[in-house]
Amino acid sequence: GNASAYNLRVTDVLPFAGPTHYINFEALDLAASTCDNLGGVTVSSSTPPNVVFTFAELAANTSCSITFTGIVSGAVSPNETYTNQATLNSYTDQADPLSGNTFTGTSATCTI
Repeated sequence: GNASAYNLRVTDVLPFAGPTHYINFEALDLAASTCDNLGGVTVSSSTPPNVVFTFAELAANTSCSITFTGIVSGAVSPNETYTNQATLNSYTDQADPLSGNTFTGTSATCTI
């Protein structure tokens, strides 16, 4: 968009297809990620696990990517499809000069 976004949070619910068919977060790849100020990674112990990435700012008219590795359970079968969905939420603690500029809730889905 035409304004910077602040306090961004990307929540990735890792694919899960039962107690033995899953993907676990392994590591953030900072070298391959293009988001400036990538501040933290939190992995929940929920089922399926959620991975939350946070960063302070995304400048106007820019994009970035977050790259991480995961480990696929040894119990998966060949040709299984896992769908991964991540949701971006951002908000700002600065005064919003135009009502409705706070962005919340888009998602992207990819097949692994």
